[in-house]
Amino acid sequence: MLVEIEQTVGFLASFLYGTIPRRRIDTFAEILANRLLERLMDQSRPPKICHLVVNVAGKSDPLIQDAAEEAYMDLTEMQSLLPNNLIVEMRQGSVNAVNADTEGVRRPRNRSAFSPNSKSRYGQETKRRPLLRIEYEYRCLGAENKPCGRPYFELQREDAVYTAQAFAATRFGSTKLKSHQGVDAGNGYHPYTTPSLYAYLQLLIFLNALACLTVWSEKLEQELDNMKDEACMRQRENNFNVSFGKD
Repeated sequence: MLVEIEQTVGFLASFLYGTIPRRRIDTFAEILANRLLERLMDQSRPPKICHLVVNVAGKSDPLIQDAAEEAYMDLTEMQSLLPNNLIVEMRQGSVNAVNADTEGVRRPRNRSAFSPNSKSRYGQETKRRPLLRIEYEYRCLGAENKPCGRPYFELQREDAVYTAQAFAATRFGSTKLKSHQGVDAGNGYHPYTTPSLYAYLQLLIFLNALACLTVWSEKLEQELDNMKDEACMRQRENNFNVSFGKD
């Protein structure tokens, strides 16, 4: 059920893109896919139908909880983005989304990356889903030590090359370009997530203020030293006048 597992995690990830950073979503999908594969392969007789509780009464399958924790995703935030009463039903050749309340069944409209009819990885069909591939880990089993291949999912990471302008316009954790429009007005931007150019400007303003503060502090210390010197000189003059008057 490799294709069905890949379709399942791709279906769940499609609800998370645009709100949670893409890297965390892809990592979550990779971990969940491998946990589902382990659950099916560790059984002596893999079930013909597998149900995955996604979001029913605020509860999720332990596999989803563990995958979200390992991907540093907040489970409550993730559940708020997923449909309520959602159960995913996987069976050989099909993946269905089941409503736990109404028992309605709907087939997700997504294609597997392993399907020969799927579009290019840069096409519209694959734009909003994790890119997973199948690898094999070989182990020696039995008394004869015959090698046995065990499949697992691995995330395809793109070695993207950016220009200086394109990289400056990205946010950490996402490769989606962000506009500078509305930054100065404070329209929903956080100082630590705004484009790099704005962050550099804020840093320069801070350093300039810090330099002015340092200069002002040095001048204040110098004035205090001058006042102390004048006070000492006056004290000496008074002592001299007093001693001269006695003589």
